[in-house]
Amino acid sequence: MNRRHFLQITATAALAASVREDHLQAADSLSGSRPGFWKLALTPPMGWNSYDYYGSTVTEAQYLANAQYMQKHLLQCGYHYAVIDYLWFDPTQATRGVWQRGKLAMDRFGRLLPALNKFPSARGGVGFKPISQKVHAMGLKFGFHIMRGRVRDSLRGSAPSDR
Repeated sequence: MNRRHFLQITATAALAASVREDHLQAADSLSGSRPGFWKLALTPPMGWNSYDYYGSTVTEAQYLANAQYMQKHLLQCGYHYAVIDYLWFDPTQATRGVWQRGKLAMDRFGRLLPALNKFPSARGGVGFKPISQKVHAMGLKFGFHIMRGRVRDSLRGSAPSDR
């Protein structure tokens, strides 16, 4: 992480803490006549998404390093979510550049799996479980992006769901 990126994140965290404190004070001053649902969330869901910096190239080591940074510097400001986004299942997306369709990592049923060259702890068919356990141990919430429906590549194969 370069100095500029560090300063941007630190400034954002300080601003978020200030805004959160303002929201808490405002919530404390609300009268009991307000609807109960107004008190549900003082902030929107706050977290980090791998796509914002890495695009389709994030690796396990990069993701976990950012989660550790969040734990140390942003968790106390209300940042809870660490999300793996965009093409985590495509082993050809290991370097920045224009996306070119590769063979996706999936099981015999057509379900997407983490690309092992990017997420080596997923070996043995365990998926994101080892990473999610590490993130949860940091006090953060793990997330990953997935599209709804069936993967086009599974329609071209011989997945049991095609029968």
